[in-house]
Amino acid sequence: LLGLAVSNLLVLISALPGLYDISTGLEDGSYSTAFYQAHMKLPMINSFMASSVYIIICMTVNRYISIYKPTQFQRIHTHKNARISIAASFAGGILIHIPLCFFQKVVCKEGHDGTGTGGGADNSS
Repeated sequence: LLGLAVSNLLVLISALPGLYDISTGLEDGSYSTAFYQAHMKLPMINSFMASSVYIIICMTVNRYISIYKPTQFQRIHTHKNARISIAASFAGGILIHIPLCFFQKVVCKEGHDGTGTGGGADNSS
């Protein structure tokens, strides 16, 4: 349950900048903000949400084994296996969503003073 709580907390923490972006916008023109919007925002949120789902699936399988195969449950249900399941859930969620980091690109746009400063997330591939 601790892994699930951590995963859900990370979803909330990583979703806060995205919600702020939707409500007011993160259009400060800096390259770091544009890089975050293009490469980090959605992959982080999605990977932590997927980790939560995978942990719930592991818990469901654990409960299934405890009910339908009680003689094997004590052998299978160990702290080591729980840690491995949680680590695999986080690793799987992150690995599956790594390609989302490369779908958008950061492009420079003209600043207010005519210079090429600033950046923006471009959805075109």
